[in-house]
Amino acid sequence: MSSVKRGRVAGLAGLFDRHGSSCLTIATDLVESDQAAEDIVFDVFLNVWRDPAVDRFGPLREHLTRQTVAACVASGAARRKRNLEGPTRV
Repeated sequence: MSSVKRGRVAGLAGLFDRHGSSCLTIATDLVESDQAAEDIVFDVFLNVWRDPAVDRFGPLREHLTRQTVAACVASGAARRKRNLEGPTRV
């Protein structure tokens, strides 16, 4: 995280290497298309680049997870996927 704070692209790439796949898995489970999931994860990491002091919110992995879920919900794509799948049966 310190290299991201110093504006180093390699630092962001390292964060993405460590956490990108888990964020993408979450987004893919929540939205209707793989492209929407990729766009959401890209935006989450872009926000880390823009505000590298995100570690003030607690552990980075937890922050990335929260931001990914929030972005999925905010996109509206999560609701569309749920509606396409139909009602769940218990």
